[in-house]
Amino acid sequence: MKPLTREQVSELLSYDPQTGVFIWKKSRGGKRAGDVAGSINTNGHRLISINERRYVAHWLAWLMHHGVWPHKEIGHRDRNPDNNRISNPRLATRQENCRNGSGRHGGNSKFRGVSRASGGKKWKAYLRLDGKQRYIGRFESEIDAAHAYDAAARTHYGEFAVLNFPAP
Repeated sequence: MKPLTREQVSELLSYDPQTGVFIWKKSRGGKRAGDVAGSINTNGHRLISINERRYVAHWLAWLMHHGVWPHKEIGHRDRNPDNNRISNPRLATRQENCRNGSGRHGGNSKFRGVSRASGGKKWKAYLRLDGKQRYIGRFESEIDAAHAYDAAARTHYGEFAVLNFPAP
């Protein structure tokens, strides 16, 4: 099946890059012209059906704005899967996209990349690089370990880092 083109999508939908909203241009299959297109799936992504095939809205937004299908995965900068403003979707490798996910916190810490060190009196910080857990260090407090994680995440994950203490 040939991929959709910007022109094909433009015949059916209008896209507002400032709001990220798709609107049906023509009535079809129970949808009326002027209705917001698509529905939200269990992962929070908006899906839009075109020609009996479902597309995630952020891929359609990319196509509408850039005129081509993305050559990588697309992630959401703000981690909101239904925010399809063109400033939000960004190209990412699978690994980068996973780094931007909600992730798991250590089983006994409220912070990302932190858990109790063996012995239970100190805290350790760690992150994942190339599929392996990397030890950052041991710290007297949980907060110190969380700050150490944030520093390492900024260094290794760059714009894809999800921090415990994001800058305002």
